[in-house]
Amino acid sequence: MTDEHKKLNKKTTIKMARAKKATLKPEIYSHDTLFKILIATLVYFIFAYCYNFYSDNQKSPTSNTPQSDSILSIISKTITLPAGTPEYYTIDNQEELSIKNNFYSHAISGDILVYFAESGKGIIYSKEEGRVKYMADLKLNQAFK
Repeated sequence: MTDEHKKLNKKTTIKMARAKKATLKPEIYSHDTLFKILIATLVYFIFAYCYNFYSDNQKSPTSNTPQSDSILSIISKTITLPAGTPEYYTIDNQEELSIKNNFYSHAISGDILVYFAESGKGIIYSKEEGRVKYMADLKLNQAFK
């Protein structure tokens, strides 16, 4: 073998080795790409969990049922009702609500909040006692938080 053949063989060997290295580690399987996919998946599941937790804890007004109509008729015997259509909410977490707004300090968990949006009035009705416990002006954002 001449020197030229040795140089040629050496160059082709180096080229072949470089080509093998390139095919052994494709870009899609790099550690950076896998890490990014893992982080994106983790963020997605955390977001989905928080969204479900938040939407489950939102209170929506109860619909007009015979029970809500009877509550309204009991309240109307005691006081003159404010103008508008009432929305009914069950007070589940009185301790947390009373920290945010003093209005809820007159209630206990299980009481009904009857809210009249047009007039901005809130009435706390006790199902256990069968009476109106408290009535005051209440802003919309305070009624839901």
